[in-house]
Amino acid sequence: MKEAESAKRKVERDLDALKQSLKDQQGDHKKADEKLKSERAVLVAFDTELSDLERDLKAKKQEIVDLELALKKLEHDIGLVVKEKSSAEASQENLEKQFSWITDENQYVSGAFSKTS
Repeated sequence: MKEAESAKRKVERDLDALKQSLKDQQGDHKKADEKLKSERAVLVAFDTELSDLERDLKAKKQEIVDLELALKKLEHDIGLVVKEKSSAEASQENLEKQFSWITDENQYVSGAFSKTS
């Protein structure tokens, strides 16, 4: 009978030890689960920030493309204006060579404007 009681106490001690071990492991599991949730929240925040940065980068790239296109259009327009100016100056010179009175009138008109200014 003593052996049975001794064995029973040993089993009860082992059972208590197992219960304590289970409780400790459950606590560790709970802490690990909380840490996992926290880390996931951090990852979600980083993912959101990364998505925002990618969206901003895409917008900036599009803005650059649009500005480069506008710049090319302006350069083209400048080229047209330079050609038109050159053509107008050539036409003026040609007309002044053909009609000498234009040069005379130009000097008269220029002189009149300088006297009123």
